[in-house]
Amino acid sequence: MKKLFLFGFCLLNAYFFTACNAMLAELSKKSFQGSQQDSQSAWEEDFSQSTQVQNLPQNSQNLSQSSVAAKLLSVQSKWKNTPYRLGGTKVGGADCSGFTQTVFKENFNTQIPRTTTTQMQGGKKISKNELKSGDLLFFKTGHGPNGLHVGIYVENDDFIHLSTRGGVRKVSLKLKYWANKFIGARRYM
Repeated sequence: MKKLFLFGFCLLNAYFFTACNAMLAELSKKSFQGSQQDSQSAWEEDFSQSTQVQNLPQNSQNLSQSSVAAKLLSVQSKWKNTPYRLGGTKVGGADCSGFTQTVFKENFNTQIPRTTTTQMQGGKKISKNELKSGDLLFFKTGHGPNGLHVGIYVENDDFIHLSTRGGVRKVSLKLKYWANKFIGARRYM
């Protein structure tokens, strides 16, 4: 009797799991169907609708751009060998949004949301020509769990990000790859 019950239980779980996976696949398919341009304009629309501004700590508002940039370059050095680990938030392993969240908390005493999507929905929307050191930059890369990526603007069109290949890298926003994937910026400090 126990074996029959266990078999029925397993069969029910298998059916439920398959049904859930099918629904998730269909939702994913619908979410990302269409051309990259359609996808990018949808993200830009979501991006522009959110104008929530976080309460910013006084000390992060009073930092000069050069001191923020210097801190970020120090962060790059500290995190240069960090492996990419989905869900991680520490130097021992992190993902891109875990990296940005930890950097803001530990270096600027600023709380920001945990995921790329929620980070993209908070803060203050900033145009590309208004970028300041410490602004978050968002990209539609098509990689990872939601196809999004986040980095932190340093200065002179350079930003740092935790690469999916591991390690925090400083790269130029002018590079064709990043320029084509850029979808917006947010300011939290």
